[in-house]
Amino acid sequence: MPENCQAQLTSEDATEVRPLAKDKTIVFRDGSGTARLAVVYEVQMRFEKGKHRSWPMYLASARYYNDCPSVLLVVCPDATEVSACAAPIDLGHPGLILKPLVISPVSLKKVTSLEDAAADVELAVMSGLMHGDGADGEVILEVVAEALAAADDDKKKHYLDLLMSTLVEPRGHFLKELLMSTQYEYTSDLFRGLHEEGERKGEARGKAEGKAEGKAEGKAEGLATSLLRMLAKRGIAVDAESEARIRACLDTDQLERWLDRVLDVTRIEELFAE
Repeated sequence: MPENCQAQLTSEDATEVRPLAKDKTIVFRDGSGTARLAVVYEVQMRFEKGKHRSWPMYLASARYYNDCPSVLLVVCPDATEVSACAAPIDLGHPGLILKPLVISPVSLKKVTSLEDAAADVELAVMSGLMHGDGADGEVILEVVAEALAAADDDKKKHYLDLLMSTLVEPRGHFLKELLMSTQYEYTSDLFRGLHEEGERKGEARGKAEGKAEGKAEGKAEGLATSLLRMLAKRGIAVDAESEARIRACLDTDQLERWLDRVLDVTRIEELFAE
């Protein structure tokens, strides 16, 4: 990698996260703005045969428009697809063979300690993408979530969107629950979205029962479920009486107040304190 350079995404929709739909190019420029290296990258969940035709074109285009050395980087979360993605592409001209650089579960180490994740957040995110669906996935995703809690909002949202768009169930659901237990502001779009998802599920259940009061009861049920999950993820002990009190509460305003307070308490008694 060239030293003392800044990275720039060249696609017009660089802020969008669509890892399965579009290639992107990262251009490293020096202090004068001169391009020093272009990296064409793509996420391949399943190898597509047509890529052996399109990848050389993308690479040649990056080389032409940026007038600098260019490389092809393929991110392949599925270890069974690595050999196909990494296969040399013979372009026909003598000696002209393109060998894609591939990042995969085989080539990328697992980041399982918070210290390592905090030192290199990007490496931790890549570890989550490569290994989040594997045997150690829950430990890896817990580390990623904790490390991202300290990241700036833009970077946090971008990386979480990337993880959520790549992980499959049940790990995608597991990461959602982790996000409700780390130090995110309740008013953030991400946290509120998870919270409102619980409400919607509860409302849907109430409507399906055909009761006039189903919507209010369903909303309360969704709020109660979210609250109990957050308490569990934060390691706060909830006795049977307290759980029953939460589940029996149909006052959605009260449940909202408890949800607002859940990230600040250390004992269940503090949650109910007025």
